[in-house]
Amino acid sequence: MLLKQIIMNSSAALAIIFVSSAFAEACMTTPPASYSIFKEAEIVIRARVTGYEKPRRYRSVLHFDVVEVLPNAPTHRFNKISAYWTNSTFGMPDRWDGPTDVIVGLRAEIDQGGVPVIEVVQQPCGPMTILEDTQGNLTAISEAIGLSR
Repeated sequence: MLLKQIIMNSSAALAIIFVSSAFAEACMTTPPASYSIFKEAEIVIRARVTGYEKPRRYRSVLHFDVVEVLPNAPTHRFNKISAYWTNSTFGMPDRWDGPTDVIVGLRAEIDQGGVPVIEVVQQPCGPMTILEDTQGNLTAISEAIGLSR
């Protein structure tokens, strides 16, 4: 009788753990990387990451020194910008280990509190879209958003 009770309790505990772990991750699979996500950006910037903060588990703030705005916008008048990065695939890293020189798409969003914010475009359940500033990435992003460089 005791063994049957232990087995039943263990089975119930394992079922709860299994179901809970399924909900811990928002995505079960990750789609392949696609430069087309940059079409959702209002601007694409080439920049240097100068800071990183992690105020929440699934949201962080990146600070950038702007090198160039794509398409080349001679009217842009900002050298620094900060943006929220929300990732649905995994918890945010405690510190920034990505590239320093990056290409990133940005868009305006309204957060859950109704406040307008600048956010990094991120494919749901997709790989990180804060890309290293390389000629290959620059060319691919330019082609994806319809720029000729």
